[in-house]
Amino acid sequence: MSILRSRTAPQLAVLHPAERVRSILATTSDLRVGVLNLAVDVPRHAMSGDGSLLFLPGPDSPERVFSVAPNLPAQTVQVTATDLAPVAHPDRVRGRIQMTGKLGVFGKPLPAGALDHLTPPGADPVTDPVLRFVPQRISLTWTCEQTGDPRPVDVDLTDYREAFPDPLVGLEVDWLNHMHRDHPQALRTLASHLAPGLQPDAVRPMSLDRFGLVIRIEEGRSTHDVRMNFAEPVRCGCEVRDAFSDMLHRADPDSAADVC
Repeated sequence: MSILRSRTAPQLAVLHPAERVRSILATTSDLRVGVLNLAVDVPRHAMSGDGSLLFLPGPDSPERVFSVAPNLPAQTVQVTATDLAPVAHPDRVRGRIQMTGKLGVFGKPLPAGALDHLTPPGADPVTDPVLRFVPQRISLTWTCEQTGDPRPVDVDLTDYREAFPDPLVGLEVDWLNHMHRDHPQALRTLASHLAPGLQPDAVRPMSLDRFGLVIRIEEGRSTHDVRMNFAEPVRCGCEVRDAFSDMLHRADPDSAADVC
């Protein structure tokens, strides 16, 4: 699988598109299902090990969307997932996934943890039939880190089924907001190192994964997304802290490279 090859060159490594899709689907709260000329929001969803999506119709969703879908031919159900940068600012969309596939009733016991994802806080456990969406075609448009007009990339289904979400998806939101709120000077240090010719009006953390950090440098009406990789891939919050301190030291050896 091509995901493994990227690990041999951490200084250039980015997430494989299949990993990116799995990571987005593991965390997004912006998911829509379309059938024929109808489209509805899915308030809560879970993902099984093979990448199928499990969800319930929302309380305000037109029942027709979910009653007709299981009777339609394959590749007639559309699912759209949008990925937003955790730090609030204009143009927060980092990427979008478009999928087509088959929607039906999930007749097996739910995977471990799926019930927690599908049940709103304080609500009674799920008793309605759970629906299952099986992707048959996937495309990813990743606008973060891109220049010009990004084009969608088709994601191989075998790669998708074998991929895992990035190990940092569970802490990315809190960590990026923490950096934006509590360590703006550290972000400017990185910006000066990565783009020394720019005079930034603002620097925002855009993305975090096991390979490194992406920051957005805003200068006037222009924006520049730049990536700096960790010295080696990381797996948890403690390793992120140490790797980021090392990153700051590489950017400016005289800086106080201790970020908590």
